[in-house]
Amino acid sequence: HPLSITSTDAAGNQSQPTAVGTYSIDTIAPTAPSVGSVSQDTGVSATDKITSATSLTITGGPNAAEVGSIINVYDTSSGTPVLVGTATVLTGGYYTVTTSFLADGSHPLYITATDTAGNESMPTSLGTWNIDTVAPTAPFVGSVSQDTGTNTTDKITSDTTLTITGGPNSAEPGTTITVYDNGSPVGTAVVAADGSYSVTTSSLSDGIHPLSIRLTDAAGNQSLPTSIGNWTIDTFDPIQPTLTANNGLPLVSGLANSAEPGSTVSVVIGGATYTTTVDSTGAWSVNLATAIPTSGSAPALATGTFPIAVYSTDVAGNSTTPVVSNLVVTTIGQPAPSITSNPSTSDTTPVISGNSEIGSTVTLTLRDANNNVIATYSNVPTTSSGTWSVNLQTAIPDLPNTGPIAPLVNGNSYNLSATATDASNQFTSVAVTQKLVIDTTAPNMPAITSPIITNDSTPLFTGTAEPGSM
Repeated sequence: HPLSITSTDAAGNQSQPTAVGTYSIDTIAPTAPSVGSVSQDTGVSATDKITSATSLTITGGPNAAEVGSIINVYDTSSGTPVLVGTATVLTGGYYTVTTSFLADGSHPLYITATDTAGNESMPTSLGTWNIDTVAPTAPFVGSVSQDTGTNTTDKITSDTTLTITGGPNSAEPGTTITVYDNGSPVGTAVVAADGSYSVTTSSLSDGIHPLSIRLTDAAGNQSLPTSIGNWTIDTFDPIQPTLTANNGLPLVSGLANSAEPGSTVSVVIGGATYTTTVDSTGAWSVNLATAIPTSGSAPALATGTFPIAVYSTDVAGNSTTPVVSNLVVTTIGQPAPSITSNPSTSDTTPVISGNSEIGSTVTLTLRDANNNVIATYSNVPTTSSGTWSVNLQTAIPDLPNTGPIAPLVNGNSYNLSATATDASNQFTSVAVTQKLVIDTTAPNMPAITSPIITNDSTPLFTGTAEPGSM
């Protein structure tokens, strides 16, 4: 519409026209804009309109809206439409508009296009968007299974897939619980309506695994991690224990490096199973005379040959295949030593000696006549010829251990006792005893009572002397 104005006086004379310009009359509202995408819809689902983003970006094009029109974003969460973002539609009908800050809560959103004449299109709904920036509370762990082996709390297991569970109210319902292995996800599950969950990891390799769990809500907010601890996965069998000679005793044992330290050796004999823990050197032993079986009834001890099966189980629960062999028992207990040194001596610091089983050690105890202990000498070695000895002049006793004991007193009687312990330090014999008399006084001169004159060319001399002397 090209418009102009003129002026006409009272006589009817009209002025020249003054141009007002060309006006375009537009009463037609633009077409409602189309929506290409809304971002960012965070969280597990990218289409649920639940997000932790506090400002949303809406895009459209090509031909999504009238070129040159203004895209308006409205939020009706307050009950009245509030403008929260505008942008101009570019050539080709493209637009990008970002909202202002949106607080936590529900936000029904829509967009319109307003052309240059001020005509506004019908609204295009973006749906109701839920803004959630609050992270869930860290989850509670009820149990982790299966912690195999003898210790069910040491986090050492042969199970390569662990299941973590939590009872009611352990986590926020509807959230996703994720298991992390040193920061990498290895298992997910959805928390039930009552707050309980159960999540199983993927297969974990042998080694140490620092595990933790975290919750992620529908908006993508993550809780703080809850540590499950460092779990050691061990699927390898321990080494098979090896046996050492038992010297005829009811003893099953292994020397250093004969089994995996910390593992459990099991000995099966006569329907009974005995167990023992391997020490840090790899040594172990089961004394069948004193040990209590962990299962079954202890067989009666006797001499003879007994089939036994031996295997080991490591702390993760891996076991070797039982190896069957024969245990030959020739004596139920450790043979006692003997004391062979003279029970009467003029030496106030005599050498006490005797015989014992080769490989055993002897404990010698010296007491006074009233059986009060004067000195004890332990771990006295037995030589390869089966003898042992203690020199009271130089030997240092266990108690007191300040030095050799004082010389024994002339005329006094002492009590000796000795026990022997086998090489594995498992069996100790009964004690053998002997008196020890110290006598440093020379006997009286003997008297001759036979005739001093005789015609016998092989006479018999007789007389009297101190009883027991020679």
